[in-house]
Amino acid sequence: MKEFSVIIPTYNFVDVAKKVIVGVLNQTLLPKEIIIIDSSEGNLIQELTNSLTTDIPIIYQKVSRLFPGEARNRGATLANYEWFAFLDSKTVPTNSWLKDSNDFLIQNKLDVVFGSTKYLAKSDFQKSLQACTLGKKSIETTPGSIISSINFTRSEGFQEGV
Repeated sequence: MKEFSVIIPTYNFVDVAKKVIVGVLNQTLLPKEIIIIDSSEGNLIQELTNSLTTDIPIIYQKVSRLFPGEARNRGATLANYEWFAFLDSKTVPTNSWLKDSNDFLIQNKLDVVFGSTKYLAKSDFQKSLQACTLGKKSIETTPGSIISSINFTRSEGFQEGV
């Protein structure tokens, strides 16, 4: 089994961030640590992380406003494990996300696996927009992606300023 650091950049949206963090804590294969890089205007994300009871270390860092790539890179500098697993503050993982990704990495002898996101629509407008663009298919995305720390360093991380 691989050892994962889950990195989550956040910006406000504490209710959804809580679902993401709880989703990570409910994985069938648990990460070794969760790293939260918080660009939020207030302290609600920090209060949330302080209120959680878990054996998994949560490394929290408050930062000034960063774009997602910059926040992911910052999280990678704090990671202590060989594999980086990236989520976003509004990307709730399935309970088997890390286990399925781990198995796929091992079976295929890979150093990276890209995330797959299925966008949910609630309002009629969102449903119309979804029907005109992505449909109900999952698409390849950065959230949910996993990469070895060695290859992340070789790639020089995410593009910043975007």
